[in-house]
Amino acid sequence: LAYMNQGTIFSAQRDHLQKQKALIEAEREALTQETEKLLAQRKETQKLLDEYGEVKKKTAKFSKEQKIFNDQKEKWLGAKGSVDAEKERLQALQQKLTERYENEFNKFVNETQEQRL
Repeated sequence: LAYMNQGTIFSAQRDHLQKQKALIEAEREALTQETEKLLAQRKETQKLLDEYGEVKKKTAKFSKEQKIFNDQKEKWLGAKGSVDAEKERLQALQQKLTERYENEFNKFVNETQEQRL
């Protein structure tokens, strides 16, 4: 009877340990799955960080190029203003010379007509 009692106790202990082992294995499996999820999220997060870094670099490069373009645009507009001013100056000079020539020509014509008379 004592032997049978020990067998029953041993059997109960074995069943209890098997249940604990099964619970531990289930918990281990759950933790493994959670770890895999976290690693996948970490990988995705790293990918997003890398993409963000690339975007940030491109944005900085674009800003630099835009500043250069705007500086050049200002120079071009300034040069255009200078060209326009020079063009106006030359047109005014041409007008002045044309008027002077017409006045001299009219004066010559008048003097010539007076000499004929």
